[in-house]
Amino acid sequence: MTATNSINSGDVKQVAKILLVEDNRVSRLVAERLLKRWCYGAESAVNGQQAVSMAVVSQYALILMNLGLPDISGREAAAMIRQLSPLHKHTPIIAFSANLQALRVSGGPFTDSLQVPYMPEQLRGLLQLHISVQPGAESYHQLQAQQNNRLEIRLDVISGKDPVFRQQLIALYTKSCRELLSDLELGLLDNANYLDQVRHKHRSSLRLLELYSLEAALDNLQEVLGAAPSDQAILTFRKQAVAQQATAVIEGLSLQAA
Repeated sequence: MTATNSINSGDVKQVAKILLVEDNRVSRLVAERLLKRWCYGAESAVNGQQAVSMAVVSQYALILMNLGLPDISGREAAAMIRQLSPLHKHTPIIAFSANLQALRVSGGPFTDSLQVPYMPEQLRGLLQLHISVQPGAESYHQLQAQQNNRLEIRLDVISGKDPVFRQQLIALYTKSCRELLSDLELGLLDNANYLDQVRHKHRSSLRLLELYSLEAALDNLQEVLGAAPSDQAILTFRKQAVAQQATAVIEGLSLQAA
């Protein structure tokens, strides 16, 4: 068995441990660095058999599974984990692959999916959505503070620190996010064509304020709606992700308006 790569998440009070199953060394190192940056603990497996062996004896908050592994497929490995490990009957398992068609038929043992290459915020959004145990409280609040600081900087840059224009921007972005939440509640975003219009309508403004997490959540929802047929469980999770990100933006903007 190949030695497991571990990440030391530092002295945080509560760490969600993730099993990363990835045979590509570069991709594995990139993902490990991201997980460390976000204060998650992680252990890595380089093939399906190793992943199954690790999951049988260790408990993880979430499993990231590459579909294209060198020994057995990611789907087979995930199914074996579900079958052989009582610890992981209900653990979120996220499939990832560059093959969009493979992801569209992921389902089965998988909770959700992620197409590669991905934006870091797409991965982070999925982790926050599916893991009930977040990083240590202190570290989590530090990350939130960093996000709010970036939001403050972008508002200052765009408005030129004009207080009136700044308040107008805050009101405009808050209104847009509330409209997204309303569309979700009314089920309007279940329509792929309507969602596509919404994405294009908001894309430039989201990028202007560097709200990449919300943009990624909308893109992920569009991806699921484009699948035939749509996986209802994944669709529900993706809609929750949009709601989560839109709510986070509204909360951040409210702090800036105070």
